[in-house]
Amino acid sequence: MRGEVGRLRQELQARDERLSVLHRITQNINSSLDIDTLLQNIFAEIKKILPFDMMVILLLEEMGEELRLFTLRKEKELTRLEKGYTLPKGNTASGWVVNHRRPRIARDLSRLQEPLLDEELGLLEGMRSYLMVPLVSKDKTIGTLDIGSCQPGAYEEEQAELLEQLAGQIAVALENAQLYGQLRENKLFLENLIESSIDAIVATNREGVITFASRGVERLIGYRPEEILGRPSSEFYAGEAVGEKILRELARGKKIQDYETEVVSKDGRSVYISLSASQLYNEKGEVVGTLRIAKDISRRKRLEEQVRQSERMAATGKLAAGIAHEINNPIAVILSRIDCLQEEASRKGFPATGLLEDLQVIKHHAQNISRITNTLLTFTRDSFKPRDSFLRFRACDINGLLGKTLLLFRPSLQQKGLRLKYQPDPSHPRVWGDENALQQVFLNLLNNALDATPLGGRIALSVRRRPRTPGWVRVQVSDTGMGIPPENLSRIFDLFFTTKEVGKGTGLGLSICHEIVKNHRGTLEVKSQWGKGATFLVTLPTAPPAGAAVPAP
Repeated sequence: MRGEVGRLRQELQARDERLSVLHRITQNINSSLDIDTLLQNIFAEIKKILPFDMMVILLLEEMGEELRLFTLRKEKELTRLEKGYTLPKGNTASGWVVNHRRPRIARDLSRLQEPLLDEELGLLEGMRSYLMVPLVSKDKTIGTLDIGSCQPGAYEEEQAELLEQLAGQIAVALENAQLYGQLRENKLFLENLIESSIDAIVATNREGVITFASRGVERLIGYRPEEILGRPSSEFYAGEAVGEKILRELARGKKIQDYETEVVSKDGRSVYISLSASQLYNEKGEVVGTLRIAKDISRRKRLEEQVRQSERMAATGKLAAGIAHEINNPIAVILSRIDCLQEEASRKGFPATGLLEDLQVIKHHAQNISRITNTLLTFTRDSFKPRDSFLRFRACDINGLLGKTLLLFRPSLQQKGLRLKYQPDPSHPRVWGDENALQQVFLNLLNNALDATPLGGRIALSVRRRPRTPGWVRVQVSDTGMGIPPENLSRIFDLFFTTKEVGKGTGLGLSICHEIVKNHRGTLEVKSQWGKGATFLVTLPTAPPAGAAVPAP
């Protein structure tokens, strides 16, 4: 009787211990999403109620044909089984457990007549018996939980039932951890995507208050993201009503695409941006705020303004030059006739009636008019020449400069559907010059090539050091257009000379380019055969070595 009571007491204690282990495993699952730490804790708990020398979790691969060793607990040094080891589902005991979704017990591996692949591995690792149970989550078998012992007959049906209960908990933990891992990876990917963007990405609530800002904000306007959180987005627009207008448009269900406006930087500068914005929704489809993406277009706006200014100057210059020429022609006739009258009056010996004095006064004022018109012509001609005093010389990476230029040029290229072949110099030569002015030259040459090249044509841009003349770099711009007629080759760098139709060219571009290159101590040349395209060659001096004397412009 006393022995029976003792046995019952032991069974109760064992059951209590099993329940405690299950409870602690459940607590671990609910309190941790770190799968490695979680499994180590679970293995330690299982060890308290089930003896093992090795515990392994095998997970079914996505295609369902292989099992991958996800984790293991070693009680002795193993020789082959390591994390990531794969087994075929066929011809393995683990595969049988997955297919039948039932436990499998081997009481003595050494007595098996035809051991399966993983049973042979178990023998090699010193195991004599094992117990395998399926890992099932949401009615889907995802793998197996296997324990092995160096002793034969270590496991019976009772242990199989207990391990199955534990396996259900572990399967849930694995599913949760995998989902969490995927969410974390997606979150990190999106964060990296946002932080790597050169554009400024901002989210606001429905009232326009900033709730998120990417690092692109700092690159755009100088504020660190944390400095603008909680502030109204309207504070940063140069126009007073821009922020309110954006909110109104979005509230009407409209999307804002490539809206050009200005924002104010931390140091008070105005920065031109191209803004795209849309509403943000929660899982219920309710509007919770706005998402805005701002692209810096300041450089493009400056170039556009330069073009507009050049066109305005060209129009003014053409008008002034036309007026000057119109005045000079009759003035030349007047001066010529005055000279004739003076000679005639002197030859015939007119008395001192004041005629000669009057003629001299007329001649003097006519000469003044001629000088004024010639000065006007000189002014209109020189006003388009970029003086070297306005240039800011420094060492420029010519590859980088052309790369920036191509960023501005590619939209026009794509719009026309042409191809561009660009060959930078692998040695990354540096030239001595004004980056903005040189960019103006190359952009002008590329735009001219674009205008001259028909659909299906190609533009080529290359950079090379000149091996025969060290200290110089040559940039070549070629197109497959019709080329330049021979009679125009000597005139293309003349001010106001253009072959484009009225309203499409001012004749200033190549003249300005020529003067810019000249002020860089370089040369701008052209080679062309009518019907075979044109090639423009820009030769520039390389930058001096560090510490060397700076060359005069």
